[in-house]
Amino acid sequence: MEWLEVLGLVSIIVLNIGWWVQVYKVVTTKKCEDLSLAFMGLGFVSFIGLQIYTIEYGNMIYILGNQIGMTGVGILFLLKVLNIKGKWGLLPEQV
Repeated sequence: MEWLEVLGLVSIIVLNIGWWVQVYKVVTTKKCEDLSLAFMGLGFVSFIGLQIYTIEYGNMIYILGNQIGMTGVGILFLLKVLNIKGKWGLLPEQV
């Protein structure tokens, strides 16, 4: 494994840890008012772009890493939308 592949692997792991720490925080506190839909949307779009690139590149580890990241962003997005609709957690006005 070359240094560039190691860098990519470490980067996708750190990126996913960051997203999943946020998922854990939102689930445990049931507060997601501070989450930006634009930030999550850009994160999801970037993971899709990375996934397309990685599929073309053909590295299964990166494909799996991107899938894990997209799942985390998708969960955050779902929790944010459910919170906006008042079906999960507290509405911002009730906090």
